[in-house]
Amino acid sequence: MKLSQILIGVTSAALLLGARGAQAQSADDLKEEVKKLKAEVEALKARADEAEVKAKDAVVAGDIPGSFRIPGSDVSIRLYGWAELNYIHDLKGDNSDVDYSTFAPYIPLKGTADYRRKNRDYLTARTSRLGVEAGTPTKYGVLGVKIEGDFNNEPRTGNSAQNGTSGNVFTQQATSSYNFRIRQAYGQVGGLLAGMTWSTFMDVDNYPETVDFNGPIGNTFIRQPQIRYTYGTPDYGNFTVALENSSA
Repeated sequence: MKLSQILIGVTSAALLLGARGAQAQSADDLKEEVKKLKAEVEALKARADEAEVKAKDAVVAGDIPGSFRIPGSDVSIRLYGWAELNYIHDLKGDNSDVDYSTFAPYIPLKGTADYRRKNRDYLTARTSRLGVEAGTPTKYGVLGVKIEGDFNNEPRTGNSAQNGTSGNVFTQQATSSYNFRIRQAYGQVGGLLAGMTWSTFMDVDNYPETVDFNGPIGNTFIRQPQIRYTYGTPDYGNFTVALENSSA
């Protein structure tokens, strides 16, 4: 065997051994790199999960205008209301013992004691209002609930008169309180509504704004317990049918 052939063989063997060593080293490095990448991915996933939990716990805007979403759920809720103080001065013809605002059946008749009273002052906060509105998506549409009330009880019940019975006088002097009353309380999904709200015979959108709480004389004004279904059309408006309480 020639020397040149021996040198070539030794060189080839050395290169082969070096290549195998390099391959082994590269495989170990690759395994180590994979381990590092896997650890980084797990860390990123953990941070993403933590961020998602924080996002669910954060208070975000709900689907109802002015509402917020309850953390960790699809329920949107809106709280509203106001504290209101009314000051009334009757120049003549006072009926604040029955109702502080203008209501035709309670206007004192000429010649009566109430008609002769004048220059009386009356303060009340009974029109202060509280309300909550909530909604959550379902396969049938948004399921909504609304509960709203104030403290302006019907004068005919004897609970809201300024004077009224002796017991009522004592209550008002001691606590200035009026009983809470429900204005609206209903649930609605799609076109179906069940509960208490404005009567189907009221066009609330066209109801005029007035300073007086009772609104204009002769205007339809009634809230009724009812079951109502509204079918909307794109071209002909809404068609509504309802079963309402037969007594106001």
